[in-house]
Amino acid sequence: MIIGFVSTNNFVRRRENYRAMDEVEMATLQTSLEANGFQGLIVACEGTKPGTFEILDGHHRWEAAQALGVPEVPVALLSGDEDAKDLAMLSFNVTGSVKPDIYVDFLAEMSRRVGADILAQYTAVDRDFLADLAEVSSLDSALAKDLGTAEDDKTSDHSRGRALTIILPRSDEVVALLKWACAHYGVKGEGDAVLAALRDCHENLGSADEATFQTRAEPPADEPATSDSAQPERLA
Repeated sequence: MIIGFVSTNNFVRRRENYRAMDEVEMATLQTSLEANGFQGLIVACEGTKPGTFEILDGHHRWEAAQALGVPEVPVALLSGDEDAKDLAMLSFNVTGSVKPDIYVDFLAEMSRRVGADILAQYTAVDRDFLADLAEVSSLDSALAKDLGTAEDDKTSDHSRGRALTIILPRSDEVVALLKWACAHYGVKGEGDAVLAALRDCHENLGSADEATFQTRAEPPADEPATSDSAQPERLA
């Protein structure tokens, strides 16, 4: 393997790239390239035309470099027969699966630290989603603390369990319900209200059947619904 720099204009496609990026993802790559430089070498082999290099891995980085006017890019030059080159192209494009809970925690933390607008530029994740994620992550942390599942060691896994993240739409009905729950359970915060309601259901309705839930959630048919009777009651 030979490592060096190659003029951006001397690259050609070995074959059509089977991985695609949309405009937002490409803009994100360009932002990262401008801020951080290349995250890895473009892998290429010598082309059939003298002075050209066929890309095995790094098509999108090459395109981003072209768009930014970068004159040269770092390259790892591979040799071998045609089969070896194409197998290398396939192997370089294998990606690992995402661990959702760890990735979401990371996004929420960074959204709080740098803001949703900046984070969206570096991740291609929707800005509104990142803003909501930062907001609800505080609820997740509160639940984890109250349930005893919070972990100070950021390198540890979550095999011992972790808090449930609940994302509630900010509609008038939900806001009114949360206010009612705060008063009903005698708590101050919305997260505490949700936690108290979950504990109430777990302690008192855990073995109830569907009919019992229907009974507790709705006023009797012959009893007109009022502001009091329409609200769920805590079971004794």
